[in-house]
Amino acid sequence: MRKVLRTACLAAALAVTMTGAAQAAEKLRVIRSAAICFCFMPAEFGKELGIWQKHGIELDITSTGGDARVQQAIVAGTADIGLGSGAGFALVSKGVPAKAVAAIFYRPSGMALIVPKASAIAAPADLKGKKIGVTTGGSLTDWLARKAIESGGLPKGAAQIVPLGDLSSNLAALMSGSSDAMVYGAEAGYSLEVEGTGKVIATFDKIVPNFIAHTIFATDKLRREKPELVRNFVAGWLEVIAYMRAHKAETIAFAEKTLKLKPGVAPLVYDSNMPQMTIDGSFPDEALEILNQSYIDLGILPAKIDMGTVIDRQFLPKR
Repeated sequence: MRKVLRTACLAAALAVTMTGAAQAAEKLRVIRSAAICFCFMPAEFGKELGIWQKHGIELDITSTGGDARVQQAIVAGTADIGLGSGAGFALVSKGVPAKAVAAIFYRPSGMALIVPKASAIAAPADLKGKKIGVTTGGSLTDWLARKAIESGGLPKGAAQIVPLGDLSSNLAALMSGSSDAMVYGAEAGYSLEVEGTGKVIATFDKIVPNFIAHTIFATDKLRREKPELVRNFVAGWLEVIAYMRAHKAETIAFAEKTLKLKPGVAPLVYDSNMPQMTIDGSFPDEALEILNQSYIDLGILPAKIDMGTVIDRQFLPKR
């Protein structure tokens, strides 16, 4: 009888504890610049693994088409955390009320130049006179398209860069012939290869060897009013990445399900992406310098900025 009572008391205490933890969880509105991207997958994977709950966080995740729209959501006050690219730093320097709090992804091996299978385009040098689809103007995909043209030995403007929005819009244009190539996540290209409708001409880690491809942004309001919540989010994100590095099979299975990848695609995505995902969220100086130059290349800014004004490192792990 005493054993039964003890068990009942323990169960009741556990229920109270769990209820309290659930009530203590704080909601964060997270918006990402693309729905189909391995780089942003830790947001969903952390839910499944229970890592966000462990850190007292409940995520409300939405997606949009490109970095500019992520920053627009921050300005509108409809997002607390933005998952975007390094191109967002320039917009922050123009007054977007947020700062970068952790790097997500370094060399852009997760981004690819993709063409239809029957295309005669075999290398960046073949882009002359072609139309290249990207997400939005002034975005990472826009800058990478410019670097692809440059890497092919072509002059500026040799190919037309066309902002088309999200993946479905870019794919529709590519398959209809409205565009000749697109710059998007490599997983999209690998999926087309498996389907037999497209091919990856190049991934951008060779074209851009030092970079910060993707970044976590936190609003000024959130950092000011709830700094511990930002710190917990960054810690949770890095914990998910550590799990992904140590559990390849489980991560591939989740990527297939979440990113809707065909069999055989997820292992390619994992092998090309995982080495570039940060383990500590740091911002390497050399990568920041190249990123800074990209704003001038895109015509977003007339001169380089002080990167210290757009980054808040206080939420990174102590070294």
